[in-house]
Amino acid sequence: MKFIALDTTMNWQSKQMDVVHKLLFHGAAIRADAPTDPAHQGQGSCAHDVGDDLSHPLLLTRSGVFVPPLFKPRVALVARDDLYQRISHFPNLSFADALPQKLLNLWKPIGDFSFYESADPVIRRNVRRPDTLLDWMPNDPSLFATFPKCKELVAYNVHKPQGEVGKTVRVNFVMNNDRKTDVEFECPRAVFETHPLIWSSVFFLRHDLFDLLQDAIDPNHFAIRPVEI
Repeated sequence: MKFIALDTTMNWQSKQMDVVHKLLFHGAAIRADAPTDPAHQGQGSCAHDVGDDLSHPLLLTRSGVFVPPLFKPRVALVARDDLYQRISHFPNLSFADALPQKLLNLWKPIGDFSFYESADPVIRRNVRRPDTLLDWMPNDPSLFATFPKCKELVAYNVHKPQGEVGKTVRVNFVMNNDRKTDVEFECPRAVFETHPLIWSSVFFLRHDLFDLLQDAIDPNHFAIRPVEI
């Protein structure tokens, strides 16, 4: 069965983007019901999976200046409302609310490195720590009023089996041109036929779902690889 592997990328070959562009585009996320102590927040705190309680929203930290139609904060996949409307009735695909928690008044398109020359005193103090940008940049409450509605696409997590008898699936592919992804997990064939979105270190989108999303996936910020499962 044809699936599309989807993950974030820095697009190293272009040399037009760095971690600042990536963080502003994708941001970060945490479930509203995650433990308050970061030491107790595991990877499962950053996204919902099929079978979870979806009444607690996903909380987003990202640029509030530009919100792409599809982005991947940590291990979640989030769609802007206009894209969500396109797929809202897709069979066996579920969603959770994704709400802004912290919005940065900052946006740098690919190729723009003026961040490193900014006169902003906050940026000047922290310019050597661009990888922690989402932590030290201030929240701008004025951006909340114009932030678009967003929905998290909830994936079936193969590492949280729901009683099915599995078979070993091994997928080996190059994801970002700079690293090889070797994914092995146990999962029943019926899962792939039933669930259009699956997660195991990267997202796997069934081809019919991917066809609906393809024009909204920015190839500069996402690595896309077809795989047979």
